[in-house]
Amino acid sequence: MQSSTDAQSKPVLIVGAGPTGLCLALWLNRLGISFRIIDQASGPGTTSRAIICHARTLEMYQSLGIAEDMISHGSKLQNVTIAQQGQIRGSLKFGNIGTGLSPFPFILSLPQDIHERVLLDHLQRAGVTIERSTTLESLKQHDDGVTARVCGPHSDHEDISASYVAGCDGARSTVRKSCGIKFEGGTYEQKFFVSDVNATGHIPTGDVNIFASGRNFCIAIPLPGEKRYRVLGLVPEGVKDGDLEFADVQPAVEDNTRLGITAVNWFSTYSVHHRVASQFREHNVFLLGDAAHVHSPVGGQGMNTGLGDAANLAWKLASCLKGTTDPKILDTYHQERAAFATELVNSTDRIFTLVQARSFLGTVARSFMLPYVLPIAFKLPWIPTFAFKKNSQIQISYPQSDLSTGNGAGCRLPWVETGESDNYKSLEDSRWVMHVYGEASDEVATLASESYIPLHRYAWSDHVSKAGLVRDSVYLVRPDGYVGYLGTDPGELGDYLKRWTVPEQK
Repeated sequence: MQSSTDAQSKPVLIVGAGPTGLCLALWLNRLGISFRIIDQASGPGTTSRAIICHARTLEMYQSLGIAEDMISHGSKLQNVTIAQQGQIRGSLKFGNIGTGLSPFPFILSLPQDIHERVLLDHLQRAGVTIERSTTLESLKQHDDGVTARVCGPHSDHEDISASYVAGCDGARSTVRKSCGIKFEGGTYEQKFFVSDVNATGHIPTGDVNIFASGRNFCIAIPLPGEKRYRVLGLVPEGVKDGDLEFADVQPAVEDNTRLGITAVNWFSTYSVHHRVASQFREHNVFLLGDAAHVHSPVGGQGMNTGLGDAANLAWKLASCLKGTTDPKILDTYHQERAAFATELVNSTDRIFTLVQARSFLGTVARSFMLPYVLPIAFKLPWIPTFAFKKNSQIQISYPQSDLSTGNGAGCRLPWVETGESDNYKSLEDSRWVMHVYGEASDEVATLASESYIPLHRYAWSDHVSKAGLVRDSVYLVRPDGYVGYLGTDPGELGDYLKRWTVPEQK
């Protein structure tokens, strides 16, 4: 699919070519939707930034056929060590802590720049061109679309007509500002630093190493290459205001980590924000990723949430553009993703506020809870499982969505192994599918056939029951792997199909 200036053949304009924009482009390409993607930067990111890729993201990547490629470029997180004053206080064993819950029961460490390169590689194979050094200047909405004025690399201006615009252009989003959408929230008082360095000296063997003290903390993560580390943490008290250099934090880093820094490859300071856009949709314009929500780095949720936004929106846009569903389905993007983003911001805010605070409670958290309480708690068998469910995003659900009908609808389809394969194999076509675990009635089979929706039948077993699936119930699964309808009433199922699904005949 080649990029061109043919507005008629490019119904979607993607603004921003970070992970969220690239992922949306891959989904739209997979679904047969033409688009243009622009980015103001001259090239892809070159720093590691976000480094965690969660199970739910890999499940969605599996549907795109790129999960194994991502895994091959990263490393599976095995353990987190917590040290204090040069002494290891405890270790959190991760490994395959999500066994039985996902086909990807681990946490993948994958620096963002490498992550982006994998996405770009697959887009290039599909013939997609990223229009670099191209800036969005303004948006004008019409009843049937949007006109975007952009400025290209040679200061040439162009008016692009599109049916929809996807704002994936970061926390300072021009798309969001052009729509006058509020970005409410706040900024944490403390300033943070992040750096990629070369270093000598002994460091614990953990994939992630936390160095906690009463007044400070920092984290060191090994990067590909010899003696390379991502180091991040609180800017120490007493450090001058204004533009900082690594030299300003180096004494605290070396004291905490016992590393000797030999080279600084990248250094940046930043403030952490917690904000959610008041709306994720303004008529034909949508906000995704950091343009819609920013939050603390607790649990490595940020990039993964943006990738989830892309997976949620892509199939809905495709359905509308192909005329296979009620256009009201686009309202569910805000319903589903804004609710989750707000919940995520609130939950990570509570944890992050405690850990980074200069208060007495913050000191207790860093000097006692992190190094002593957390390692002991993590040895309880249910704690790692709970942590995986919470952080991997497999528990995201949309029970209040207009798309969810039936008790338990709106959840991600529970994963279960089925003989030599699993029930997620049927999701690789990125289309509506129907699952029944147990017996499917003739009425259900007829509805599936008449709607051109594949019906997959799975034998009932204790193994299937343990996964949380309901016997003899119909699971009508959306293209993004979430359950739209769950129940046993053929009439109710038929009404749902008439409202939301007019699948393409295959």
